[in-house]
Formats: sequence, C-alpha cells, structure tokens
Amino acid sequence: VDVSDLLHAAANIRLQLLAQPILSRGCAWSDLREGCLANPLGPAAQTLARWQAAWCLSQLLRRWEGLVVLLGKLLACVLLEQKVLLLGEWPCISTVALLLRSLLWPFRWLHLFLSAPPPPEILKVPFLEATFPMVLAIGDLPPHWGYDKVQKLPPEVVAAVLNNQLVHISPLLKTAGGLKGNDIKLPGRMHADFRTQVTAARIELRNSKIGVPEAVEKVQLAA
Repeated sequence: VDVSDLLHAAANIRLQLLAQPILSRGCAWSDLREGCLANPLGPAAQTLARWQAAWCLSQLLRRWEGLVVLLGKLLACVLLEQKVLLLGEWPCISTVALLLRSLLWPFRWLHLFLSAPPPPEILKVPFLEATFPMVLAIGDLPPHWGYDKVQKLPPEVVAAVLNNQLVHISPLLKTAGGLKGNDIKLPGRMHADFRTQVTAARIELRNSKIGVPEAVEKVQLAA
C-alpha cells in the first residue's frame, strides 16, 4: 500500500496480519489522513483499533501464545476500570497493554496509561495511592514501593505477572459495582466461551491447521 500521501514521504507498507477485510465497513483509505480521526466511534478509528489488536495478537501468538488465555480476565478488569499492573519483559507487557486498549473499541481508556519503559523518576510517583484507574506496564515492582510480592500489593491493585502467566486479583478487592475479586470476569457465559474459542485457535495453530493470521482473526472475533 502506497502511503506516501499520508506520511509526506515515499513509503510503502504491507498488511499481512488480517485474514478479514483490511478496512472496516464504511472506511476508505482517505479516511486515515491526519485529522480525519476526530470521530472515535467512526470506521477509521475502528480500522486502526483492529490493526493494532491484530498486530499485538500476532506477537502474542508467535512469542507468548500461552498469554492469550489471560486476555478475558484482563479485559474484564480494564472494562471495570481497575488499577492494573503489567509485570514482565518489556516487549511482552507493552504488547499486552496496547492490545487491551485496542480491544476496548468502541470504548476508550481515558485514564492513566503507560505502555512503554518510563524514566526512573516517573516511578517515584506514588501511583498505588491514586484514587483513579490505571494501566501500568512497569516491568518489575520498584523496590521503593515497598512490595516484594504481588500478593502483598493493596487489594485494589490487579497484578499480571506475565512471565508466570499469572493474574493476581485479591479476594478483598471490591469494584464500584459491588463485584468481589473472585467474581471479576466477563459476564454470563462470555468468559467461558472466550476461553474455549481461544484454546481452540491455539490448538489449531499448534497443529498447523491454520496460520497466524487466521488464529489472530479467531481470537480477535472472540474478544
């Protein structure tokens, strides 16, 4: 795709991640010009969210495919506007942070969002004392925060230790709507259905019955 008219320079890109149509319904290439994304619910915004989700899912399935089963729990935490810490290797936690934000469309995350390595002085801010939701990709727990294990974090903090494929939610956590920590998941049968569809896509990918683009589409549609 020639995008030189968008970047004011000679440039071409190839989009190989989407088995489904590249552009969302009602979106034209001209809609992606700078200044044409004023409508966050429009087809151009949907297209960009799909692209970002597709790229992030392709990375997870290629490099950390066991993490895709955690997405349902993490997505529920983000939709319920919790404090979410992502701990682990930087490429992995950054990918998961961006994926959660893109999967929210047509909703938008309007709170604190940190998906890249912060300067050391940033982590001196007492984030955990804040009263607002956040998504923080921080790698490791800073020593000066005073917590050496995620189990010791304040109960209102959800911690995803991605190296261990663990999402820690304190049983003492209680959402504004009255849900307790153990009950945080996608509503109804959606959570179980999501895990079933994701597991099926992983098995098909492992057995070479489908490729990464097809697996990406299956997981994205399930989400």
